[in-house]
Amino acid sequence: MQIVLDTNNLAEAERILILVALAEMGDLAGAAELCGVALTRLRRLMSKHAIEWPGVPLRPRKPRAS
Repeated sequence: MQIVLDTNNLAEAERILILVALAEMGDLAGAAELCGVALTRLRRLMSKHAIEWPGVPLRPRKPRAS
């Protein structure tokens, strides 16, 4: 699968790739496998990018300690 990104922003590219993987695979486990990450990592990335998916609660991000 080839994806052309219209941005050089890494965070936006990550968000787009997750959305495409979810659309292609239709479920979280398949999308995680396609992205090459664990399911828990995909859920964290979805929370980071405020991506909602049926059955997955959106958890607010905790601020990082400086």
